[in-house]
Amino acid sequence: MSRSDPAGREINPQGKPLRVFLGLTETAGTYHGLRQGFEAMGHSCLFADLSRNPFRYGGSSQTWQVRLARWGYQRYLDALSASMPRKLGWFVIDQIARLPLFLHALLHYDLFIFGFNATFYRQRDLPLLRWLGKTVICQYHGSDTRPPYLDGAYLSTPGMTLATCVGHTRRLHDVITWVDRYATAVIDTPAQGHFRKVPFVNWLKIGVPVKPARVPTPDELESAYARMLTGGPVRILHSPSFPEAKGTPLIRALIERLRSRGHAIDFIEIKGMPNEVVLAELARCDFVIDQAYADTPMAGFAAEAAWFGKVSVVGGYQRALWRSLLTDEELPPSLYVHPDDMEAAVERLILDPAARVSGGRRVRQFIETRWSPHVAARNYLAIAEGTSDKSWWVTPESLIDFHGCCLAESRLRDGLRTYVGTYGAGALCLDDKPVLRDSIVAFAAEGDSVVVT
Repeated sequence: MSRSDPAGREINPQGKPLRVFLGLTETAGTYHGLRQGFEAMGHSCLFADLSRNPFRYGGSSQTWQVRLARWGYQRYLDALSASMPRKLGWFVIDQIARLPLFLHALLHYDLFIFGFNATFYRQRDLPLLRWLGKTVICQYHGSDTRPPYLDGAYLSTPGMTLATCVGHTRRLHDVITWVDRYATAVIDTPAQGHFRKVPFVNWLKIGVPVKPARVPTPDELESAYARMLTGGPVRILHSPSFPEAKGTPLIRALIERLRSRGHAIDFIEIKGMPNEVVLAELARCDFVIDQAYADTPMAGFAAEAAWFGKVSVVGGYQRALWRSLLTDEELPPSLYVHPDDMEAAVERLILDPAARVSGGRRVRQFIETRWSPHVAARNYLAIAEGTSDKSWWVTPESLIDFHGCCLAESRLRDGLRTYVGTYGAGALCLDDKPVLRDSIVAFAAEGDSVVVT
């Protein structure tokens, strides 16, 4: 008997152990964590990571089909700056090299979970997967779904122009529309899923399954907390994947101001290092400054820090949004504050070792009980089987926040004013959401501030 999920799609629940395919990329160890969670529940998993991730999270399967597909894709990436014939040749080889993995997955797996729009054949394989009766969940992380004109990371890309932004916006809108048509279910967040056409699952409701390979034991945590209470310089960790987008200049400046007021601070900034280096620093630090312009209170790095019992200071403009969407128990207990309030939040933690300890205990308990790989995998399985809680789902017409991510409010306002003024409101690709579209246009034209409480 089939059931319908809140998105109106019919999903056939499986009464036996599932065979789960995860891929074809990795971010912050999310899919490695999901694999751990599914396997702990007795389901078999193949995780195919074809990406060239500098952080080396690990966990990808190493079958010959995965290795062949990864080889083809990475050779294609190497050829992107080459001549057109060479690039085209490696593109064809990449597509052929994926075929054994694609056929193997079709024959052996029931549930497919794709991240970052990374399917086997650029989303054109989704209709075939659905026609063959496969359950397909598409997971979104940020720039793979967020409108480019709201994405500070994209807007900071070298060579980006207004014309390229408009073109990328339209292409991304079309990809999202296609995926929404064929995916069984979509996981996204209300702070970034503006192009969605169907109801989707709020990711923070079900858990971000980031878990390092080794996490501190309770005794190790207590030892770390005892050290925090003994005094000495406060060790603060910041590990930006993209310093400009993460607000690193603002963070460096606030650290210098705090030092000028006499605070003893060891500020550790690391970038582009393997994940094991980051984890070693997480074990040593007192707390973390994640980023200045986040659209979620606990992204991947802050979640990793939580496993180490370290609280994160996170700046962003969507505090009121998340408080309206999540219960107190569901809301990640990081210090998610307005960017203008980050310095005060950091100073409070410097002055109060007990607050660092209590904050660390809260985030560790939260990540263990609500966002562990096992809990997250169980929730993904409920989505696949059509038994998910209705409160997890978000309707596209309810989306109201448009502050975006990785950029200050003033830069957002100026950018939107130029974008809309040059190309018109239609270039926002939000005509199906007139309230949201008109709010953005009014904000851009009038220079109103985004209301944050």
